Amino acid sequence: MTIYKKAVFLVCLFALNSGTWIVVGLTTSLGAWVLVPVLAVFLYVGASSMSLRCPRCGKSIYLNILRLFGIEWTYSGGFPERRCSRCDFDLNRATEREQL
Repeated sequence: MTIYKKAVFLVCLFALNSGTWIVVGLTTSLGAWVLVPVLAVFLYVGASSMSLRCPRCGKSIYLNILRLFGIEWTYSGGFPERRCSRCDFDLNRATEREQL
């Protein structure tokens, strides 16, 4: 699985987990134990997302660089990049094994 596809999968897992457990929490009278699977998935997604980096330059794929009017703006979060904004490497072709 490529780095980009894994990142998209993690974003979808995060959204699905959030939506599912919000609906379950609001429609049932379950106790605080409902938060345990929510927190487990959030921790997994967070830890897995932090390890996704460009194999060429090592920049996180969630750290976006926007060049506007000759000024470079850096922001974190959002949807993952398909091409690295630092070195222009195609992250949809790179696998995690190439990172090593």
